[in-house]
Amino acid sequence: MKVKIAHLMRRGIPTTSTFLLAILVLLVPVMGSPALAGAARPSVALPDQALVPLPAQPSYGEAQTWYLAEGYTGGDFDTWVLVQNPGDEDAQVTFDFQLPPGSSAPSFSCGLPARTRQSFHLDIFEGLADTDVSTRVTSNKPVFVERSVYFNYNGKAGGHDSIGVKYPSSVWYLAEGYTGGDFDTWVLVQNPGEINAQVTLEFQLPPGASADPFTFDLPAGTRRSIHLDDLPGLADTDVSTKVVSNVGVVAERAMYFNYEGKQGGHDSIGVTSPSERWFLAEGYTGGQFDTWVLVQNPNDEAAQVTLDFQLPPGTSAPSFTFGLPARTRQSFHLDIFDGLADTDVSTTVTSNVPVVAERAMYFNYEGKSDGHDSIGVEFPSDAWYLAEGYTGGDFD
Repeated sequence: MKVKIAHLMRRGIPTTSTFLLAILVLLVPVMGSPALAGAARPSVALPDQALVPLPAQPSYGEAQTWYLAEGYTGGDFDTWVLVQNPGDEDAQVTFDFQLPPGSSAPSFSCGLPARTRQSFHLDIFEGLADTDVSTRVTSNKPVFVERSVYFNYNGKAGGHDSIGVKYPSSVWYLAEGYTGGDFDTWVLVQNPGEINAQVTLEFQLPPGASADPFTFDLPAGTRRSIHLDDLPGLADTDVSTKVVSNVGVVAERAMYFNYEGKQGGHDSIGVTSPSERWFLAEGYTGGQFDTWVLVQNPNDEAAQVTLDFQLPPGTSAPSFTFGLPARTRQSFHLDIFDGLADTDVSTTVTSNVPVVAERAMYFNYEGKSDGHDSIGVEFPSDAWYLAEGYTGGDFD
C-alpha cells in the first residue's frame, strides 16, 4: 500500500504493527520521565511557528551485524528476537549471546529464506533459561533485527520492543528515565568484545538537581543490568543517562511502571551522539493516551529547544520553545499543549546546540494498558524497515 503524505503533516496507517510494542520504534522503539499527577508542568512562552528544512538523507537500512543489549528469560519474562530478510537472497544467520559474568550459552545458526522473517524465542534455547541475556546477530546477507520482551514485572504485565544497533560505541545517551512513584528504570549494558570494559554512567537531572556518576567493570563477552532507582541521588527523579566506556559497548534502557493506572513497560536503545534535530513520528493525545517528549542536554552549554508539530491534514498547532540548562533534562506532556488535545501528532525537535530526544506514550488501547517509547531519528529517509509485526489473536 502506498500513501501520499502532505509536507509538514502526519498520518497513522493500520498495519501489522504489534500491540504494546514500539513498532513505531526508532525507525526506524525511546520516554519521558512522566511526571505523576499533580507534578509541576513546564511554563514557557509559545513562539511563532517555525518551519524546519529537511536535511540530506542517510541510509537507515539493513546490516550484517546487530546488537541487542536487553533480554531476560527468568520468571514471567519471554524474550524474542525478530529477524527480517528483505533481500532477494537467502541469509545464514548466527546468534551469539552475552550473559552475566560466569555463565555462557552456545551460539545458534539458521537459514532465513529471501523476503521472509522469523521469530526466535530465546527462553527455549540451550543455556538461556532463567538468565539476563544480550544478543549479537550476524548474517552473511543484510538483514534487519528487533527484540521483543513480554513480561509480568512485579504485577505489571505488558511488553516492550526495540530495534538493535549496528555498532558498539564508547558513548551512549538515554534521554528517558524516571524513578519516582511506581516506576523502575534499568540501564542494560552489553560488552560483546574481547576486552574488559570500565563503564561510567553520568546523569542529567531536572534543573537544580544532580547525582554522582556510577562506575563498574564489565568483563569481555558479558552484560549487566543496573537499577537506577537504587543508586545514590536517583530516588524519585526524572533522569537521563550518558554511558561512557573505555571500549565499545551497547546500551539500552528499560522501564516498568504504573502510570495513572496504566501498568506495563517500555524500552529503547540509546543514541551515540546528540543532534540539533530529531524527528518523532508517533504520538496520540486522544482517549486514554498520554504522549511525552523527553529532551536531554548533556552539554556544558544551555540549549534553546523548539518543538514543531505535524498533525493530520487540515489541523495545526503552534510551536513550543524552551530553555534547557546545561547538563539537565526535561519532560513535556504534549496532551496539555495548545492545539494538541485529542489528536495524532508527530514532533520535530530542533536546538541551537546538540541534544537528545525520545518520545514515550502511556495508554489504554481497547482495554489493553501499557506504554511504549522510542528514540528519535536524525533524518527522514525514503525507505524504512520494521522487523516486528503480528496480526493474530489479540494483536493489532
